[in-house]
Amino acid sequence: MDDAPIKVFVDTSSVSYYPTGVSIYMLSLLRELLKMCDEAEVVSGVASIRPRVQRRICELLAEHGVKLPFSRIWLPGRIAAAFPRLGRLLAIPPVPQVDVVHATSYLPPAWVNADRLVVTVHDLRWFRFPQPEFTPWERLRQEMPAVAQRADAIVADSHATKRDVCEFLEVPEQRVFVAHLAPQEPWPDIDGHTTRAVLREWQLRPGDYFLTVAEIAPHKNYARLLEAFGRFHDARPDATLVVVGRYGWHAEAERKRIVEMAPAVRWIQGCTPEQLRALYGGARAFFLVSLYEGFGLPVVEAMSSGCPVCYATGSAMDEVAGEAGVAVDPEDVASIHEAMLSLWDDAHLRERLACGARERARLFTWERTARRTLEAYRYALAH
Repeated sequence: MDDAPIKVFVDTSSVSYYPTGVSIYMLSLLRELLKMCDEAEVVSGVASIRPRVQRRICELLAEHGVKLPFSRIWLPGRIAAAFPRLGRLLAIPPVPQVDVVHATSYLPPAWVNADRLVVTVHDLRWFRFPQPEFTPWERLRQEMPAVAQRADAIVADSHATKRDVCEFLEVPEQRVFVAHLAPQEPWPDIDGHTTRAVLREWQLRPGDYFLTVAEIAPHKNYARLLEAFGRFHDARPDATLVVVGRYGWHAEAERKRIVEMAPAVRWIQGCTPEQLRALYGGARAFFLVSLYEGFGLPVVEAMSSGCPVCYATGSAMDEVAGEAGVAVDPEDVASIHEAMLSLWDDAHLRERLACGARERARLFTWERTARRTLEAYRYALAH
């Protein structure tokens, strides 16, 4: 039996979008895979005509302790994909021959030469919520069925995403490996004094606000969350809803409503891991009531911080939070409003949920994610 490490090219292009969920996944997974050097040898690279993109990826990899052989191709990604031989010829340093290409953000880098392909599918929301106008997701909706059929194995963030992969992309169950995510690392462990100091930057006090962490996008269900909070705020005028998230696609109505509801709603478009950890730690409760989540990484981050969680049923959050959170119907504003009242007024409920949340969060580790990913590599090579 050949015990040599699997040689794998891992696509790190999504790292440039840090601190999005996909980039956190990428950096965290790589750190764990690099610890398993007796089982996997990891290389990477990027094709881009923009030096800033290549420089940012390399800087972020170094900043997060990810040291691996990295090749640069001075061509636009689409050109390198259309002319893979040219891409490989121009790679500096040359990309070594690998056993497996791991496309960590849906579409594989076609200029990398390998016999086996593993693809990570984080979610398939563009199939469940197709947009009438062109968006970056439209390309994925068009190309993913062919990519999925070509892939030797698929890694899904959750069992919910696995079901979507099997349904929409018609992939056999045995080719899909579920690898749950985990809180971003290093996840700062800060005390109450630090939390209060960070919160003062936004004129916030511990326990005086609800928190949500999500891109401003239609499937995140901001319309109903804001409507429920508006009703809640009428009865609890001292309460604040803190929104952490960047503006996404086709969400002008949601963005406008967030701005209109200030100062009752505070919008923070970006923060450091330490600031985010403080926001979780100081929140009275955390809400993620999306219509759809492929995993729901902020739910695990909130739970690991001991923050009581309210989540929406119907997607991956059911398996992530389970009984450690308050479940609501994402299409029922009254259900979300009732959860706000309960979580604001009931200290015993919050305490019980906080204890259960920390215990639940310990089930999710990046080591387990990497182990499950290695299983997908081995399956790809064996079939």
